[in-house]
This record gives sequence, structure tokens and C-alpha cells, in this order.
Amino acid sequence: MAVFEQHISMAQEYLKVQSEITQLLLKKESLMSELEQEQREQQSSSRLIQEHGKLLEDNSSLSAYCQTLRGKLSLVQSQNQQHS
Repeated sequence: MAVFEQHISMAQEYLKVQSEITQLLLKKESLMSELEQEQREQQSSSRLIQEHGKLLEDNSSLSAYCQTLRGKLSLVQSQNQQHS
């Protein structure tokens, strides 16, 4: 009879361990999914930061070009006023 009770106890322990393994595998899957999402967000953030930097450079270049054109326009306008 003791062998039968030991067998039942071992079977119960086996089922408990199997249940824990299943729960841990589900938790692992959930954590992996979260990690992948975080990595995608980090890549997106890096791309946006690079794009922002490029836009700032473009803005600076265009502002300088605008100033140059305004200077030329002012020069042309003053020359036209002198000829009038």
C-alpha cells in the first residue's frame, strides 16, 4: 500500500511541476513579446531622433540661404531706387 501512496504522491508532484513549467513558458513568451516591442520602439525612437537632426540641419541651411536671398533682394531694391 505504501508504494501505491508513494506513486500517487509522485504523480501529484509531477503534475504540479508540469503546471509550473507551463506557467513559466507562458511568462517567458510574454516577456519575449514585451522585449521585442521595446526593441521596435527603441529603433523607431532612434530613427526619429536621426530624422529630427537632419531636419534641424536642413532648417539651418535653408535659413542661411533665405538670409542670403534677402540680402540680395535688398541690394537689388536699393539699386533700383538709385536708378529711379
